[in-house]
Parts: sequence; C-alpha cells; structure tokens
Amino acid sequence: MPHDGYTPGSSAIVDGGGFVSDTSYNIAERYAATGRAWRLSIPRTVLASDGIYATLSFITPADDTSYYQFSATSKSGLEVAVTLVEGGTYSGGTDVSGELLPWRYDRTLGDSGCPFTGIQTGVSPTATITSANRVAPSYIMPGTAQGNQSAPATGGAATFATLKANTRYTLKMTAIGGAATVSAIVTVATNKLYTE
Repeated sequence: MPHDGYTPGSSAIVDGGGFVSDTSYNIAERYAATGRAWRLSIPRTVLASDGIYATLSFITPADDTSYYQFSATSKSGLEVAVTLVEGGTYSGGTDVSGELLPWRYDRTLGDSGCPFTGIQTGVSPTATITSANRVAPSYIMPGTAQGNQSAPATGGAATFATLKANTRYTLKMTAIGGAATVSAIVTVATNKLYTE
C-alpha cells in the first residue's frame, strides 16, 4: 500500500513494514506532515579567519530514533568545511532563543514539545567541541559559491544520518584559508510524536 505522497514511476522501495516508500523524499517531506520534523538553525555568523568555526549543538531524545539532514546554507567569502560531530564535549555555546528556537514543520501543532535538548549555537574560540567519538566525513563549500545552497548531491551520504539516542551532535562549519560568513538550516526528526 503506497504512503501518501508516493508518485508512480518515482524512485521507490518497499520498506520493512511492506509499505512503498519514495526514496526521493527528504526528511522534512517524510516527517513534516505528521509533526515529527523540526528545523534548527545557525544564525548569520562571521568566521573571521582560517580555522574559526560556527556550531549548532543538540542532544537527541533518550527513548527514540532520530534522523538528521543538512538542509541548506547561505555563505559568502572563502571555503567552508561542513562536518557533523558525534559525541564529545561542547562548551561555550549560547542557548537558542527567539527565532532560533526549534521550529516544527507541521505548524498546526505549534512548537512545544521539541524532544531535542541542549540546543546551543556559538562560534570558536568561545564555543568549542572536543573529544568527539566520531566525526562524519566533511564536505567543502567552494569559496566562489555564494548565496542559498542546498547540500551538494556529491555530499548526500554525509548530509543524512540516523542518530544515536541520548547523544550530543554538533554541526561544525569551519572557515578554510580566510574569512567567510555562514548561516545554516538542518532538519531533525523522530519516530515518535512529541507534543508536550
């Protein structure tokens, strides 16, 4: 039985439950309609020199499977390396507030009940991530590319991940060779529906 959004002739597989799953759907599309997808953001951040990095850090729910997808960026300046860090110690960040609070894609449910905790943003050297257990492969945003960008198709495997429960993850965007200005949006989702 196809799920709502299956398009005949599209890239589809039969999932473990015997349902047809359109593999061209991203996390936001797959989980948004059921209230299980959230948007997290790195605000516009100036990376003043080579090696300076912006971060977005969060902890996954303890009792659920979570999913991550790097959604979009805006940048100017030189090259930037984009990496997802698993585990480690995050310090010096600032709790998100205002427009950076988690934003649920299903607007009929509102924003209360986000299961991702410890959400902070920051920029080095004040905000740092150390002693990481695992670092996903990085991809490079070219220095000549500016404006809104989707994560490049060649970096697709590194932009999607099923995350461990009760684990800190940190998106790290590092300037290479000189100054850059960045912002980013990521999508995180859960199997369970959280409303309170």
